[in-house]
Amino acid sequence: STDGLSIKAIKEHLAKDAPVVIGMMVGGSFMQDMMGKKMWIPTQQDYAQIGFGGHAMAVIGYDDRLAGGAFQIMNSWGPEWGENGIAWVRYADFVQFNREAYGIDPLPKKDAVLNQPFDCELGLVQVDEKAKPAGYIPIRAAGNNTFASSKLEKGVRFKMEVKNSSPCYVYVFGREASGESYTLFPYPLQADPSKTAYSAYCGITGVRLFTKDKSMMPDEVGNKDFMAVVVSTKELDWFALNKKIDANRSSYTDAVKNAVQEMGTTGKLTVSATGNGNIKFTAPSGDAGIAWAVVEINK
Repeated sequence: STDGLSIKAIKEHLAKDAPVVIGMMVGGSFMQDMMGKKMWIPTQQDYAQIGFGGHAMAVIGYDDRLAGGAFQIMNSWGPEWGENGIAWVRYADFVQFNREAYGIDPLPKKDAVLNQPFDCELGLVQVDEKAKPAGYIPIRAAGNNTFASSKLEKGVRFKMEVKNSSPCYVYVFGREASGESYTLFPYPLQADPSKTAYSAYCGITGVRLFTKDKSMMPDEVGNKDFMAVVVSTKELDWFALNKKIDANRSSYTDAVKNAVQEMGTTGKLTVSATGNGNIKFTAPSGDAGIAWAVVEINK
């Protein structure tokens, strides 16, 4: 999305020879006026976006020296548009008109995934009133796969950041003051809490915040909130896993540990604290299994 759109992240993705699919508002001079032109220079009328509509295209390159920096866009309107169907959009205009951006990672061969070390790092990132990142919330190891945050003011909003160099699935659960466990991610549908419109899959590499239109915050009850993170190299039935966690009203750490063990998964995935106050999931190979951590949110 363009809410906090990272030009740097898109450039890093393109540098890996992987395209980025975008949803961009187009109309005005982006249409017929672009026939045979190399660069789109929006008119003042274009910036009002009157009559514009969404259109999917692909970003295939970038040049920091061209017009102060620009992305190379591949369109689907035939070779007459732009130069053989391709044109450049300046970074500032890209941010102005773009609405969505999705990285496309080539799938690695199975043997390559199994033989490479598994690495996934999770952190809590405080966000401002516009949901833009405002710094990490430090987390320290408290023993038994439990981590404690620094003290947060009630009402502070934060998101979870995932950095991974191996494909994995990430699930997040929470415990109510009543002891009930619930699924935080992937966000269950209100109409049917056993289903979700989101995917827990994190591709072969990337940095992401869960997610554009949602965030978390400490509630007004008590002085601790509890959140569990489960990382797996295989897709899990998150609804069933949460039911197992919820069935155990002992400590949240024991409830999560026992529920994960009941899923019948094994592996060499280990959990540790990092020097920058995040949580690290690592294993000597990609066939890592499943691991969990409980985060105590102090407030």
